[in-house]
Amino acid sequence: MNTPIELNQAVFIDKQEIKTDSLKVAEAFGKLHKNVIRDIESLNCSSEFNQLNFERVDYVDGKGEKRPMYEMTKDGFIFLVMGFTGAKAAQIKEAYIKVFNQMAERLQQQLTVTPFIQVGSLVQLRSGSPDFTVQHIDGQLATVIWFGRGKLQKEILPLSCLVLSEAGFAGLTHNQQLETFWTAVMAYGIHHLNHSNRADQIALNITQVTDTLPQTGKHQDLLQLLPHSKPPYPQYLERNIVVASRLERKSCRCWIFRSTTPLLDVSGQHKVVAP
Repeated sequence: MNTPIELNQAVFIDKQEIKTDSLKVAEAFGKLHKNVIRDIESLNCSSEFNQLNFERVDYVDGKGEKRPMYEMTKDGFIFLVMGFTGAKAAQIKEAYIKVFNQMAERLQQQLTVTPFIQVGSLVQLRSGSPDFTVQHIDGQLATVIWFGRGKLQKEILPLSCLVLSEAGFAGLTHNQQLETFWTAVMAYGIHHLNHSNRADQIALNITQVTDTLPQTGKHQDLLQLLPHSKPPYPQYLERNIVVASRLERKSCRCWIFRSTTPLLDVSGQHKVVAP
């Protein structure tokens, strides 16, 4: 496992925490698993750090026997691989960390939309599927039903793998849709999307937003929704205004909103401010 594509399988989400494990690290870096376990158990770190970032678990090997391995967070992974040297190891570290960051973005996207899934919502798999109806929610699990093969089908699925379908999103109230939109924008980082240099203003290019954050909704839907934005969300002012962009150093057409809270701190750097 020595390419970024293969490393996509090495990082996973467990209970809303992003992790890898010692087996995958060993395979990625071409090391014996027993040596990676030795390296973990001999790390010169505090017991608190060890407890927060490493967890010893069992897995079943090819012979059907239980063997130990360690699951670890991104911080644990970085601490461990600091001791792995060489040009090839450096390339793998960089690719591994990139996948961790990509998984963090995916988790954040899940967390911004999942709260609006409720009993009766129309949903689909994040990878794409027909619409399901949520029949019951128990913690992080949802019972979904649909009609197929001539009868009613039922399945229990993790909420994290579901998104509101187009019909489900349309069924939300304007306030719920606006909360979904602004929560996703603020979680991603308003400073990455705001083209305005003014502290009291937000200038968004809607095409850029939908390309970057597809969970905010379809472009055409946002054209109908965003004119309704008002406090406690940023106040809609006008649309298709040519703005001298601070992000791209050129002019672009944006929708303009008045922020309810100043977006600049004393250093002049944009910061995230929740609506």
